[in-house]
Amino acid sequence: MLWACADCGRETRHRKWCERCAAEHKRLDARPRASRDYRGTKRHADLRRQAWDDHGGVCGRCGQPIDPDGPWDLGHVVPHAAGGRLERSNVRPEHVMCNRSNR
Repeated sequence: MLWACADCGRETRHRKWCERCAAEHKRLDARPRASRDYRGTKRHADLRRQAWDDHGGVCGRCGQPIDPDGPWDLGHVVPHAAGGRLERSNVRPEHVMCNRSNR
């Protein structure tokens, strides 16, 4: 049976990630928590694009459209502090102010 990779969408025999994405997760998770900043990486850029496509450019917090030329953040459905991971199924586009407001 084949599944879609949670990060890149490629077909895989594993339930969560393809072998390439699993290796990347393992590599990044081995680093100390303070150095796990994904911003500026190809993976982060891919997740931003995928989140935008998945949610149609609508803020995941307030439900209003986001200006595609304006600034927006990649928000997490389950926050890092609560065990949320940086993967396609756990991210959504959010207005900068929505993402940084009190939860």
